[in-house]
Amino acid sequence: MEQKQINFDQLLEFGENGEAEVAKYLMDTCNMMVLPLYQFKGKDSTPLIMHKNNKKFIAPDLTCFSNGNMFPIEVKTKNKWVHWDNKLETGFNYEHYKNYKEIQELTQVQWIVIFNQKIEEPTGYFYTKLTVQDKFCRHWDGKVGGKQVRKELWLYNKEILKPITEYFPQEINEIHSTN
Repeated sequence: MEQKQINFDQLLEFGENGEAEVAKYLMDTCNMMVLPLYQFKGKDSTPLIMHKNNKKFIAPDLTCFSNGNMFPIEVKTKNKWVHWDNKLETGFNYEHYKNYKEIQELTQVQWIVIFNQKIEEPTGYFYTKLTVQDKFCRHWDGKVGGKQVRKELWLYNKEILKPITEYFPQEINEIHSTN
């Protein structure tokens, strides 16, 4: 039991550090204003919650401001890629995806997901819209051979992910103007 708690604490710290790295990059390189919502520590902490119609939703890691727009960003920090069907993928908990998608639908505000890929090449910061064409993403039920081995995941194909550059704010504004 103790080993699992240490691993959870290490994973939490790893994710928080990754979110801070992305926030700093967006501020320093992309000249964006960032409101970080990930500032919680410890095993007993809970993420910030948004409310609508007596329903609770997990808040995004960052809320960013640029060129008259405001948009939510969810940051996922990863050590490696998923290798599936001769493709590279990365993703996150499917329950969280459904939460973010519902917020996006209720608010009509496009969410952005940034993957901070740390160790396995290609490394760097990559982004996509939360919702993309089905050919670029998939739901994995977490089963192998009919046995549940992990939580369900929402996965994005590397083809849909774009590297973040100093032009990220303009690209994001284009995403918002087309919705």
